[in-house]
Amino acid sequence: MTSTPRTDPLQGVPTHRVPVVVDPAPSPVGRIRLAGFVLFTALGADAWQSLLGWPAFIVLVVGLSVASGVVLVRTTRGRAVPWIRYSKPLAAFLVLCAVSIVWSQYTGATALGATAQLVTAVAGVFIAVTLSWLEILRALGTALRWLLGLSIVFELFVAVFVGHPVGAIWLISGGQGVPPDFQWSTSSLLGAAPSRASWATAICSPSSCCSP
Repeated sequence: MTSTPRTDPLQGVPTHRVPVVVDPAPSPVGRIRLAGFVLFTALGADAWQSLLGWPAFIVLVVGLSVASGVVLVRTTRGRAVPWIRYSKPLAAFLVLCAVSIVWSQYTGATALGATAQLVTAVAGVFIAVTLSWLEILRALGTALRWLLGLSIVFELFVAVFVGHPVGAIWLISGGQGVPPDFQWSTSSLLGAAPSRASWATAICSPSSCCSP
């Protein structure tokens, strides 16, 4: 936190100091980009699953977790990290997830869930420990801009060139087709959604306004 003097335009002398937030030790650009891609993957996990399938998605998540762990170890090597200041509830929750395998009636599913929690926690600790607040906000902003931008481009492409709803590419539905909840796009970007049209008709119709 530094400050810059503000000068009075009439007298030409500093009157008071205005605080300016400055990152004292900026992190490498590659580290911020890795954090942005981790957040992009976490926030857009459903899209990755449906696009790549579960095996490729698991490989992607494990790879990001390993990369996050490597950067975390290299960054904290040779310096004192106040681990006691970081989230104790997170550590307790991870321990509970691991211990719950002992009494779970679904050992395999519980072990898989505990592993997923641990993988996610490694990436989260990497972001929290190696980046400043400004860098975390920068990485999050980049991830959200990419997610929103790609979503709009995808919806526009489907509405203009496809013209019909598009379902997930990789989906285990047991031959029942793509459920409505798993539609990637309803191709309604350039038209009115049926549900909204029906609501407007119900609200504005004379029968709904004048009925006893």
